[in-house]
Amino acid sequence: MKFKIAAGILAFISVFALSRMIVLIISEENFYPLANSIISFFLWLAIWNFFCNVKNVITPRRLIFSLILGIIFSMFMVFGANIFSSETTGIDLIKTWLVIFAGTPFFAALVIWIFNFIDEFEISSDSCESISIKKIFFISWLLIFAAWIPSLLAQFPGIFSYDAPGQVKMYMDNVNNFFQPPAHTILLGFCTVNLGNFLGSHEQGFLIYILLQMSLLSAVLAALIAYMSAKNLSKTFRICCIVFFMFFPMFQIMAISATKDVLFSVFFVAIILILSVSLEKSVKYFYSMIISVSFLCMIFRSQGVYVFVFGMLCGILLIKNQRLKLFKVMAASLGLYFIYVNVMTGIFHYEKDITVSLREMASVPVVQISRVAALRQDELPPEVIETVRNYIPDFEYYKIKNIRGCSDPVRARFQSKLLLEYPHEFFNLWKILALNYPVDYFDAFCNLTSGQWYPDLYFEKYYGGQPYFQYESFKRDSEGYILIERGSFNDKLTLDAEKSLLLIENKTFPEFKLLYDFYYSLAYYGLYEKFPVISMLFSTGFTFWILLILTFYCLYKKNYRALFPASFIIGLWLTMILGPLALYRYTFPLVISIPIFLTYILSDKTNGGEKI
Repeated sequence: MKFKIAAGILAFISVFALSRMIVLIISEENFYPLANSIISFFLWLAIWNFFCNVKNVITPRRLIFSLILGIIFSMFMVFGANIFSSETTGIDLIKTWLVIFAGTPFFAALVIWIFNFIDEFEISSDSCESISIKKIFFISWLLIFAAWIPSLLAQFPGIFSYDAPGQVKMYMDNVNNFFQPPAHTILLGFCTVNLGNFLGSHEQGFLIYILLQMSLLSAVLAALIAYMSAKNLSKTFRICCIVFFMFFPMFQIMAISATKDVLFSVFFVAIILILSVSLEKSVKYFYSMIISVSFLCMIFRSQGVYVFVFGMLCGILLIKNQRLKLFKVMAASLGLYFIYVNVMTGIFHYEKDITVSLREMASVPVVQISRVAALRQDELPPEVIETVRNYIPDFEYYKIKNIRGCSDPVRARFQSKLLLEYPHEFFNLWKILALNYPVDYFDAFCNLTSGQWYPDLYFEKYYGGQPYFQYESFKRDSEGYILIERGSFNDKLTLDAEKSLLLIENKTFPEFKLLYDFYYSLAYYGLYEKFPVISMLFSTGFTFWILLILTFYCLYKKNYRALFPASFIIGLWLTMILGPLALYRYTFPLVISIPIFLTYILSDKTNGGEKI
C-alpha cells in the first residue's frame, strides 16, 4: 500500500513534468494546456499503474543505469522544449532543473521496462529453417527492390536534388576538389552525362545511376535480413523488418535520391555486418572484403574516415582476442585511402583545400561566437565586434531565428585563411566570450544540435532554409533561376542564378499519381508530423534515443563486445553534431544500422559479453 501511494505521487510529479515538456516551460505566459485537461487525469492513472508494474522488475543494477539514462532523456526533453519555444535551454534557471528532476522517474521507469522487455524477448525461431540463408538473401533482395519500383515510377527517373546538380556541373567543368567526394561526383557525372549522351538523354543516364543505387541499397538490407536468419531470430521479427524496409516511405524516397549519403549508408552498414560476422567465426576472404568496403565507405563521404578510425579503435580496445586482426584491417584500409587521395591529387589534380575542412570543423565555435556577437552586440566593445566581423562576416545572420539550427548561414564566409594565419587570436576570442557568456555558448550548441537528440522537433519551425528531405528534383523558372520546392515553407526559394546547371526532368506515371501526392505531402507539408507515434519513425532524435538505450543495455549486461558495432554508429552521430543540420539524409545511415546493433544484442544476450 505504501508503494502504491508513493507511485501515485511519482505519477503526479511525472504528469506535471510531461505537461511542461510539451509546451513552454520558461514562458512568461505560463500556459500549459495539458495541465488543465481531462487527459492529464487519465495520463496520471496510466503512469501510476505503470509504476506499480515496473516495481516487480527493478533490480539494483537496472535502477542505476535507468536513473542515469532517465535524467539524460529528461534533460533532452526539457532543453529541447525550451529551445524550440524560447531559443534558450534555460539551463541557468532553477525551475528548469525542477522539471528535469520531476521527469526523471518516469523516463527511468520506462528504461527499466525496456530492459526487462529485451531480457524476456523471445528471439529464436520456432522451427528449423526450410530455406537456405543464400535463398533468404536473394528472395529478400528481390522483394525489397520490387517494392521500391512504384516510388521510382511516381518520380521517374529519380530525385535529382541536394548536391547532385552542383556535382554534375563540377564533373562537366572538370572542377577538381574534395568539397564533394570525388568518387560520388565521378560516378554520378559519368552515369548522367556520359551514359546519358550515349543513350540519348541525361534522364536515361541518371536512371542507370538510380537503378545501381537501388540495387546496392536493397542488397545490403537483404544481407541484414539474412544475418538475422543466420542468428536464428524469429520469423515474425524478420518479417516485420523486411516489411519496414519495403514500405517505410523514407527507404523508398532515399533509394531514388541522388545524394552521396545513400551509397555511404550502403558501405557503412556493410562494414558493420562484415565485422559482426567475422568476430563470431573465421570468414573466408575477410580481409579483402572489409578493406574494400571500408575504403568505399571512406571515399563516399568525407566523415567516413573519422567514423571508421573511431570504430576500429573502439574495437581494438574492447575485443582482446581480435586486436591484431582489427589493427591490420585499419592500417590496410587507411593506407589504401591515402593512396587514393594522393592519386586523385597527383594524377587527376583534385585539391584538398584545408580552408574548407577548417570551415567544417569550426562550425560549433563559429556559431557560438556568432550568437554572442549577434544577441549581445550592445554589451560588447566595438573592437571585439570588429574582430568577430573579421573572422565571421555574416555573424548577424544569427539574429534570424529560423536558421539557428544550421551553421551554414553564419559559416558560409568564415575566414578560415585568417584562422590559419592568426589561430591564437581566434581561440582567445572564443575563450574570452565563453568565460563571459557560458550560457549563450551552451544555448548555441544545443540550438545547433537539437535536431540530433530532441525527438519532438518540428523541422519546419526549427529551420527555414530547406525541407527535412527533398522529393522534387530542382527545376528552372522562366528566367533561368534554380528553385527549391518548399511547399508550406513559403512556396519556393531562389537557390542559384546559374543557368548552365544540368537538370533532370521528372515525370509521374498516371497510375502512381496518388503515391506522388502522398510523398509530396510528406516532404513539403510535414504530413508525418501530424500522426503521433508514427512521426517518431522520421525523427533523428528518436533514432538517437534508441541507440542510447541499446548502448546502455550493453553496459547493463556487461556485453562490451556488442559495443563494437555500436561504436561505428555512435562515431557517425558524433560527426553529425559537429557540423550539424538535422536533414534526414544524414540520419539515414543511422536508421539502417540500428537493426544490426539490435540483432547483435538479441542474438548474444543469452551468451553474455566479453568483459574488458
